Amino acid sequence: MTYLKYYKTLVEKKSSFSNGESKDFKIDKKNDLDEWLEVCLQNSESNHPTRFIYRGVSEAKYKLYTSAQRLWIINNFNNCANKSYLDFIIDIVNKAKMKPLIKKVFNLYGYNNAKRELPILSILQHYGAPTALMDWTYNKYVACYFATNNLVIKEAQKYETDDYFSVYSIDRSNYKKEFMSNIDYWGSRPLKIEDLKKMTDDSADKENFIFYFSDFESLKVSNLNNVESKKKRCLNTKNPITTIFNQNIIAQEGLFIFNPYSNKPLEEMFHTDNSTDGYSLVLTPFECHNINKGLAEYLRRKIDLKYNVNKDFVYPEVYKLTKNIADKAIDSLII
Repeated sequence: MTYLKYYKTLVEKKSSFSNGESKDFKIDKKNDLDEWLEVCLQNSESNHPTRFIYRGVSEAKYKLYTSAQRLWIINNFNNCANKSYLDFIIDIVNKAKMKPLIKKVFNLYGYNNAKRELPILSILQHYGAPTALMDWTYNKYVACYFATNNLVIKEAQKYETDDYFSVYSIDRSNYKKEFMSNIDYWGSRPLKIEDLKKMTDDSADKENFIFYFSDFESLKVSNLNNVESKKKRCLNTKNPITTIFNQNIIAQEGLFIFNPYSNKPLEEMFHTDNSTDGYSLVLTPFECHNINKGLAEYLRRKIDLKYNVNKDFVYPEVYKLTKNIADKAIDSLII
């Protein structure tokens, strides 16, 4: 068995993120936490609604591996000669295609075989299968909820990073669409995982393309410099990818980042290109905010009381919702 790499100290972690020398890289006080939240709020209110994306993780020591990467690395499947990492992902999707329920759902929605792969991958991610996807959100408070939910504080910590949880943020305006793009950017023809495999071949020395799937954007509103769409984030209902079998992602304002590499965590896919040929873009690492676990309860309660982000918000239960509606309607007959 092979063990996953992780960060033992925050100093070790600094070099992977653009804010490594900033005060918001390590947050130990309530005032600093409040200040960081206020900056996030200002960013959200003054910029395009899809410009910033976030991810919350309960342990700062973890590198950003997908579930399929964790499975692949821990079981040392790189030594498996009969199948590559992306072939494994393709195989999972192909097996899912044959399931009667999944076939029935996509037949009902009129998805041909080519259009099914990425939505199926989203379904597999949502229901716990190993995939090459990683959950992100446009809502910073949702990221904070996931970072603080089920967080464990141990009395005896082995490493400095054991004392912290992390909230990651990416400013998409720093990247050209060729380097970090909605899957829709690559044309009207539905992309298949085989297409992504060709574009990001593990064995080739190619650029680190970052793909993401989102139903909250469309080509019409994805231009970050489009003033008319500055305050608009719409749900793409024409050909949904992430929401067809997953209504929670609507409440969570979620999207998925696709990592095609078998052993490269997401933070290592962002690199600096110092080319001066006029075409290449300098890619800057994204930000990481490591927050002391002693502030977790304060943050959890604050986002609940001030922004109403809690379990009921993140995991809406339709039965509970409809019962509440019915109870209020019945109460109106009595009062």
